[in-house]
Amino acid sequence: MRGTIIKAVLAPALGSGPVAWSALLAVALGALAAGNLLGGWLAERCVPSRLVPWLSIVAATGLVAFSRTYVPVMHWAASLSLVQGAVVAAMCSQVLPVGALGALTPSLLARGNAACPSGRWAGAILAAGSVGGIAGALAVALVLLPHCGIARSYLLLSMALAGSALPLATARRQLLTALLLAAVLGSAAWCAQARPPSEPLQSQFSELEIVANRETKLLLIDGLPQTGLPAPATRAGLRPGEGLRYGYLLEAALLTARR
Repeated sequence: MRGTIIKAVLAPALGSGPVAWSALLAVALGALAAGNLLGGWLAERCVPSRLVPWLSIVAATGLVAFSRTYVPVMHWAASLSLVQGAVVAAMCSQVLPVGALGALTPSLLARGNAACPSGRWAGAILAAGSVGGIAGALAVALVLLPHCGIARSYLLLSMALAGSALPLATARRQLLTALLLAAVLGSAAWCAQARPPSEPLQSQFSELEIVANRETKLLLIDGLPQTGLPAPATRAGLRPGEGLRYGYLLEAALLTARR
């Protein structure tokens, strides 16, 4: 689900080649593994029903923070080498929310269900996570990104996390946790009302752009990478992080020619 959004975030700055995807997957899996270990350690020392709201707070806060900072982070990543930039961008976007969500699984498994054998309970939890991931990926690709953009998609995901954990915290009478969840919800809603940063979106026209980082040049059409050229960007007279923008309205030109 988050991978669908982060692809749209990484692509204009670093492309969508094997280096960017490898860094994204490696960091995500590393954060997930670290979260699993942390969640297992916490589940033995804390009441699982108290852990779930706190982990949701951490994940939702990470999403809100990245929704407000991803533009300067991507500019910084574009000024580094391709490998360094991809790792930095993946770490800034993935470590906190993915690690916190990874810690949720051991907590839920430790909670168990007295009326259900442990194997069946574990299978149900893992299957529910997979189904939720499928539904979330489709919702992000088909609804959130086209209609809300990158920043607001992150904010809506954070609101969904905090909103789903708030009833649990309220039912358990965890006043501080409920107040923090409400604060995260309020901050995400407030940020969603603000003007989002400029971000690439598909349009009825085609905007061509050449973006350079330290190692490659990328041809973008409507903010989406088409190809990466291995020649150094300095051969084109570009400095890292800079680009040449061509505002050609191709569709408008074709319509005019047909007339």
